[in-house]
This record gives sequence, C-alpha cells and structure tokens, in this order.
Amino acid sequence: MKSAKIKFLFFSALALVGFSTSVHRVYAGTRISIGVTETMETFNPYADSVSLMYSVWCQVLGCLGTYDFDKGQHVGLLVERWEVRDPKNWIFYLRKNNRFHDGSPVTADDVVHSIWRTRNDPLSKQRQNISAIASEAALDKYTVRITTKEPTAPLLDYLFDRVIVTSKAIYDKYGPDVADRQHPVGAGPYKFRELIPGQRLVIGKDPSHPMIQQYPLAPDEIVFRIMREPEQRVTALLNNEIQIAQFVPQFHNGTMHVRLYRADIQIEKRPDLFQAQIVVVPQREGGPLARRQPVERCFQTPVNLPRKIAVLGFGPGG
Repeated sequence: MKSAKIKFLFFSALALVGFSTSVHRVYAGTRISIGVTETMETFNPYADSVSLMYSVWCQVLGCLGTYDFDKGQHVGLLVERWEVRDPKNWIFYLRKNNRFHDGSPVTADDVVHSIWRTRNDPLSKQRQNISAIASEAALDKYTVRITTKEPTAPLLDYLFDRVIVTSKAIYDKYGPDVADRQHPVGAGPYKFRELIPGQRLVIGKDPSHPMIQQYPLAPDEIVFRIMREPEQRVTALLNNEIQIAQFVPQFHNGTMHVRLYRADIQIEKRPDLFQAQIVVVPQREGGPLARRQPVERCFQTPVNLPRKIAVLGFGPGG
C-alpha cells in the first residue's frame, strides 16, 4: 500500500496535466498541488516512518525497487535484477547507469551505507524495515549481498519502497545534518526543492532522468500541502488551491457540482466506500470529456487509480 499511495498521487498528477495543459499556464511549467494528511516533519529521510514520505523519498532520493500492481510483481528501480543464492543470501545487481543528481554513480557502497544508516542513525524510525537483515556487503561496485538472520521469503517487501538510498560520499563529506538539509542529492526522477516542516514539501522534475522519458506528462513541480481537516481539503480542492485531495471521508462524497476550468465537476455518491480519493480533472476543450458527462471522481483504493485513468483515456503508465 505504500507504493500504491504515491502511485495514486503521481498518476493523478499525470492525468491532471494530460487533460488540460492550459490550466497550469499561470505557473512556470506545470505544477500540481496535493492536499495530504500525513506528517512532513524532518529533512532526515530515515527519521520518519509514514507511507507518504517513504514514497516521496523514493521518488527523490531513490529506492531499490517497487511493487508493480499492474504486473502483480516486484520490479527493480535502482536494482536491475536480483537472485536468491541460498535461503539466507540474496544478491542484488544495480543498474550501471544510475546517477545521483550531481552526476556521481550510484554504487553498492551507497546501498550498504543506506542500510547501515537505517540501522544506526540515532533518529532512525525505520529499523523495523531491516530487522530481518543480519549483514550487508558490497561484492563489487554494482553488486550487493544481503544476508538474512533466517530464511526470509518476503524480503523484497521489507526492502522495496522502504529502504531509502542516499549518497555515502555526501554523508562522509558533510555529516548527516548538513547532508540532509543542504545537500539532499538523490537518484530519483524528482529533485528536492523545499521543505517547511509541518506545512509543505516541494519537489521538481529532473528532465534528464530516464524515468521522465517514460512519463513525459509528469508535472514539473509537485507541492504536498498538509491539510488535516477534510473540510479544508475539499474547500481547497474546489477553490483550485489544490488539484488532488487525499483521504476524503464518506460524508463528503455526496453530489456536488462545481464550475471549474470550463468543466462541470461532479462527485458521485458512493455509499459502498468508507474512504475515497477525490481528483478534479479538468475537461479538455474538444476532448473526450468535453460532452460534460458525469465523471466518477471516487476511487475505492489508490491501487485502482491507473485503471480508472485508463477509462478517462490514459494507460497505466500515464
């Protein structure tokens, strides 16, 4: 569910940009604002353990892999492939073209360092993610061996989407505090831009990243704004302060009609949903939604979102 949550947010952002480029001309490039409920309290990527921030840091700093819900299997991100050497030893092979945002390569030493920091950082709240690991070692520049305490079949569930990979060289040069605050150099498709703890987090697209080539509609900037109250999120959504609202309780899922971006937005009542996500997708003039038909805005789970977007004219990959 952790990877599903950020995929929900990012695929929603892709849909918004895809349906109406003119909506965001007021910004430099394309910007999507998202109202979220989870905490964003620290520059230290290991000092928090909430699903939203795991996912955001994976998009900025980088993760070994993720779970692809469409394929029904784990897929590599920084990792190209892996193998189980024996019941307690797993071998991970990194992609040799991985680069941090400063141009330096992502190596096995960075992965070993990241696991070490997850375990030993005084502020770490993620030790549970690597509790099954007995040791880790770099076999060569791009190969990592992870040895578990006991045979652990679901090891990928512990590592993928959860172990945040950071630069060992940056850490060794500056130390944790300065490295995290002033040099958040990552290997993900987005770069860190701003964090105001308890208020907002801003990330910006890295146009040179290979993943961006696969998702050309990815917004140039994504703003995560903490909005605790459902009323605040819904009001901000309808006023176009945000384009995506996370976790809107059932009592807000009645019928509402809103004139927004030359489109009638209808939120349909879905009594079968305990919680729902509301996404306002502007109609593109002359496009498939320009007939002002009611469009379903409520998604039972984030996992279903790519399929819902496919109905609106986009495939699971954006």
